[in-house]
Amino acid sequence: MIGLPVRSNALSFLYRSVVLVVASFWLRAPAHAQTQQGASPETGIGASYITGDYGQPGETTSVVYAPLTVTLRAPNWRLEATAPFIQIHGPSNVAGADGTPIVVGGSPSSESTRAGFGDVLLGGGFYLPRAPNLPLFDLSARVKLPTAASDLGTGRADYSAQIAAYQPVTPKLLLMASAGYQWLGSSDLYHLRDGPTGMVGFNYKAGSAVDAGATLNFTSRIAKDLDHQLYVSPYLTWRANRLFGVTGYVLAGLTKSSPTAGGGIQLTFYR
Repeated sequence: MIGLPVRSNALSFLYRSVVLVVASFWLRAPAHAQTQQGASPETGIGASYITGDYGQPGETTSVVYAPLTVTLRAPNWRLEATAPFIQIHGPSNVAGADGTPIVVGGSPSSESTRAGFGDVLLGGGFYLPRAPNLPLFDLSARVKLPTAASDLGTGRADYSAQIAAYQPVTPKLLLMASAGYQWLGSSDLYHLRDGPTGMVGFNYKAGSAVDAGATLNFTSRIAKDLDHQLYVSPYLTWRANRLFGVTGYVLAGLTKSSPTAGGGIQLTFYR
């Protein structure tokens, strides 16, 4: 009997949180955004950890995900590539997808630890021209290439696209929301459902170099017998200077198919 596929997009939150914080900086400094010329590179180094049973009671799976991300950013657009290291500890019928667990085989078997190079992510996005008093809109898309070994990935490509909106409420408070759709690769062993994703949250400028906030994240069920995924993620960002910044977060799952708990950190170097 083939097991149900169980996937979480928890690690994708780190990507989205960095994007939304950059958007908040853009909103607070429109003059700089308009006068900046050309594109500049950024390098991000991160580490994340999540754990949960993902619908397999008594079978805990833990994932360590350490991505290296290179971004080329202009005032109104960006391109990026991510090459991760991934370690999975749990039942051998669980593989990684975008740094998060997915059941790809039959019933749970003996526990094992496997590690190596993960799936490469390629993406990009751009900000729409912003009208006075209206939100800033950000359109983005991403593809996951199946570069990981068979015990670390699904062996299939995934695609996603989303639109995000950022609306200042006060000089310090920013509201945000996103809506997207993901297309998941299936195989002869399992069939995944494509479906919508979404996020709502806020960003608060706690100091001249510190931002704090939280998001509520949603992913539709990816198989008929699974729950939707829902989890909350508070975060904190410190922009140490114009060359260096740090983003950290924790998360807590609100459904059985979501990770139970997790957290991560990313260091970003600007040029």
